[in-house]
Amino acid sequence: MDTRTKFGLSVLLWAIAVTAALAFENHLPEGITYMSSPSLPEGWYVTRPISFPLKHGETVCAVYHQPAWAAGRHYLPNGSFICKHVFGLPGDRIEVRHRVVHICPAGTHSCFFAGRILTHDPQGRPVFAVPLPKRIPAGYVYLGSTRVVTSFDSRYLGVFPISDVKLAIKRF
Repeated sequence: MDTRTKFGLSVLLWAIAVTAALAFENHLPEGITYMSSPSLPEGWYVTRPISFPLKHGETVCAVYHQPAWAAGRHYLPNGSFICKHVFGLPGDRIEVRHRVVHICPAGTHSCFFAGRILTHDPQGRPVFAVPLPKRIPAGYVYLGSTRVVTSFDSRYLGVFPISDVKLAIKRF
């Protein structure tokens, strides 16, 4: 192996070790991280501080606040990050009919599917949807994923304060 190859390999191994160590602390570093969440495609992501204003479809990471009913279920550590897509912004309407959520962006007459509200988790335990506002208030966003039906997102956690959205992520 030549010197450049050895150097490149050592940098890659260092980056992997740092990412793994930080993952055990339940926070994402700014830079590069490996995601294995079912809500997003598995792989390497670039993480950066959030820039405002947020945009529909942007992938972000927000602080998770465990709902009381989820205590003891070990879904996620309280205070860790969950990474989802921005489905709804302030002023967007939220429509819930027959346990199906649709987001209707402000200024449009169209709505899109934002997930089905489940009654039980994959282990058969009851889950509880939070009451969602009819319109997303200023200072809040609706975060979600339709990649997996059991995504733990705004259907169960409510709209997120924008102040809890900390990182933007993008797959490379």
